[in-house]
Amino acid sequence: MVVFDDPMTRDTNLVSTPMAQAQGFYIYDMKSTTNAWFAYSLVFISGEYKGTLNIMGADMMDEPRRDLSVEHYGHYVQFDSV
Repeated sequence: MVVFDDPMTRDTNLVSTPMAQAQGFYIYDMKSTTNAWFAYSLVFISGEYKGTLNIMGADMMDEPRRDLSVEHYGHYVQFDSV
Protein backbone atom coordinates (compact mmCIF):
# COMPACT_ATOMS: atom_id res chain seq x y z
CA MET A 1 0.00 0.00 0.00
CA VAL A 2 1.23 3.49 -0.87
CA VAL A 3 -0.29 6.57 0.80
CA PHE A 4 0.26 10.05 -0.64
CA ASP A 5 -0.52 13.70 0.07
CA ASP A 6 0.97 15.71 -2.81
CA PRO A 7 0.54 19.28 -4.07
CA MET A 8 -0.83 19.68 -7.63
CA THR A 9 0.32 22.60 -9.80
CA ARG A 10 -0.53 23.89 -13.29
CA ASP A 11 2.97 23.11 -14.56
CA THR A 12 5.99 20.95 -13.72
CA ASN A 13 7.85 23.64 -11.76
CA LEU A 14 8.31 22.34 -8.20
CA VAL A 15 8.05 25.82 -6.66
CA SER A 16 4.77 26.76 -8.40
CA THR A 17 1.82 27.65 -6.21
CA PRO A 18 -0.36 24.57 -5.67
CA MET A 19 -3.90 24.71 -7.06
CA ALA A 20 -4.97 21.42 -5.45
CA GLN A 21 -3.84 18.74 -3.05
CA ALA A 22 -3.90 15.05 -4.11
CA GLN A 23 -4.60 12.82 -1.12
CA GLY A 24 -5.16 9.08 -1.24
CA PHE A 25 -3.68 5.61 -1.60
CA TYR A 26 -3.14 2.76 -3.99
CA ILE A 27 -2.74 -0.96 -3.47
CA TYR A 28 -1.09 -3.48 -5.77
CA ASP A 29 -3.73 -6.18 -5.77
CA MET A 30 -2.68 -9.08 -8.04
CA LYS A 31 0.23 -11.50 -8.09
CA SER A 32 -0.12 -12.60 -11.72
CA THR A 33 0.21 -9.15 -13.32
CA THR A 34 0.94 -5.58 -12.26
CA ASN A 35 -2.39 -4.00 -11.39
CA ALA A 36 -3.45 -1.59 -8.69
CA TRP A 37 -6.62 -0.35 -7.05
CA PHE A 38 -6.56 3.28 -6.04
CA ALA A 39 -8.69 5.95 -4.41
CA TYR A 40 -7.78 9.60 -4.06
CA SER A 41 -9.24 13.06 -3.71
CA LEU A 42 -8.18 16.22 -5.48
CA VAL A 43 -8.94 19.02 -3.03
CA PHE A 44 -8.87 22.32 -4.95
CA ILE A 45 -7.39 25.08 -2.78
CA SER A 46 -6.70 27.95 -5.19
CA GLY A 47 -8.87 31.05 -5.51
CA GLU A 48 -9.92 30.12 -9.04
CA TYR A 49 -11.12 26.58 -8.27
CA LYS A 50 -12.95 25.30 -5.20
CA GLY A 51 -14.31 21.85 -4.49
CA THR A 52 -13.28 18.22 -4.48
CA LEU A 53 -12.97 15.47 -7.08
CA ASN A 54 -12.97 11.92 -5.70
CA ILE A 55 -11.45 9.37 -8.07
CA MET A 56 -11.25 5.62 -7.61
CA GLY A 57 -10.91 2.49 -9.64
CA ALA A 58 -8.79 -0.37 -10.88
CA ASP A 59 -5.61 0.52 -12.73
CA MET A 60 -5.26 -2.41 -15.13
CA MET A 61 -1.77 -1.50 -16.30
CA ASP A 62 -1.75 -3.89 -19.29
CA GLU A 63 -4.91 -2.32 -20.75
CA PRO A 64 -4.68 0.60 -23.22
CA ARG A 65 -7.74 2.29 -21.62
CA ARG A 66 -8.85 2.53 -18.01
CA ASP A 67 -12.25 3.57 -16.68
CA LEU A 68 -12.35 5.59 -13.48
CA SER A 69 -15.19 6.58 -11.21
CA VAL A 70 -15.25 10.35 -10.57
CA GLU A 71 -17.45 12.22 -8.10
CA HIS A 72 -17.54 16.02 -7.91
CA TYR A 73 -18.39 18.20 -4.92
CA GLY A 74 -18.25 21.96 -5.08
CA HIS A 75 -18.30 24.54 -7.82
CA TYR A 76 -17.27 24.57 -11.47
CA VAL A 77 -14.41 22.30 -12.59
CA GLN A 78 -13.44 21.99 -16.27
CA PHE A 79 -11.56 19.09 -17.86
CA ASP A 80 -9.42 20.02 -20.86
CA SER A 81 -8.50 16.39 -21.49
CA VAL A 82 -8.97 13.15 -19.60
